[in-house]
Amino acid sequence: MKRYKFNNELLRFEQERKGFFAKLRRVIKYFLASILLSVVYYFITSLFFSTEYEQQLELQTQLMQQESDRIEEKLEILDGTVKNLQHRDREIYRTIFNTEPPAIFREHEDDYRDLEGIDTTNLSLLSREYKVNVTDLENQVANIKAQITDSLAVMGDKLKNVPSVLPIKDFTLRQTGASVGKKINPFFKTLSNHTGIDLVAPTGTPVVASANGKVSLVVRKTKYGRSEGNVVEVDHGNGYVTKYMMLGKIKVRKGEKLKRGDVIGEVGISGMSFAPHLHYEVWYNDQIMEPINYFFADLSPLLYVEMLARAANTGQSLD
Repeated sequence: MKRYKFNNELLRFEQERKGFFAKLRRVIKYFLASILLSVVYYFITSLFFSTEYEQQLELQTQLMQQESDRIEEKLEILDGTVKNLQHRDREIYRTIFNTEPPAIFREHEDDYRDLEGIDTTNLSLLSREYKVNVTDLENQVANIKAQITDSLAVMGDKLKNVPSVLPIKDFTLRQTGASVGKKINPFFKTLSNHTGIDLVAPTGTPVVASANGKVSLVVRKTKYGRSEGNVVEVDHGNGYVTKYMMLGKIKVRKGEKLKRGDVIGEVGISGMSFAPHLHYEVWYNDQIMEPINYFFADLSPLLYVEMLARAANTGQSLD
């Protein structure tokens, strides 16, 4: 479209002619507008569409994230195992040796890496760091097990007087009931203090002594009934006493000497028992102990952790 301007000197309209710089400015304006439009198109395309290369990168990221999650889960399990082994080791030293355990973990404290400082965008590096920590924890588990084995070896025959095995033969984790703590009474549906662990088993299942000792108490239910049912108490010496309650049958007498594994009775229903089971208690220097902590001769670390979890999550006792 042609443009005209009025010439005041000649008093007439003349066609406007553009100079070089005007044309240059117009070209630059259209060029910049084209670049801006291209950028807008690029961002719109990137926002709603992914290239094949980007899809491959996204898939690789997802796979590496899944691998990282699996390694982290394994790391948490091993970390829990180490902590429970530490707890069991302290229990052995405190209750058997009457002293604090040696600080066998201090030499490893500097070996832990600060995972919070890792750049989480580098999943490959993160995965390698997790694997290094998993290996460290596995080595520590092996060292702790060796320490416990050596500690038990020092005890020799005295270890037989420590209640360290399950009092039920052929026991499985599914038979784990409520342990020590506040539990719901099955009859009154109120919270009460549960002083032992319920080990569920069929009627007639043999109940065995968890350590060498001497029968210090035998109580059979009377015609008026007893809430504890049939009870056998065994004194193991060194401050240890175990109690076996809710028995169906009693096969020992007061004053009888027992060895670990000797049958003292059978599972059944006696007293205020909701179902056939053994109510088992461990006492040390007149204090109630957590019985699961004394099953170290029968349970592996992983089974020990699972049994603790099952017992803690069982909110109702059977007596």
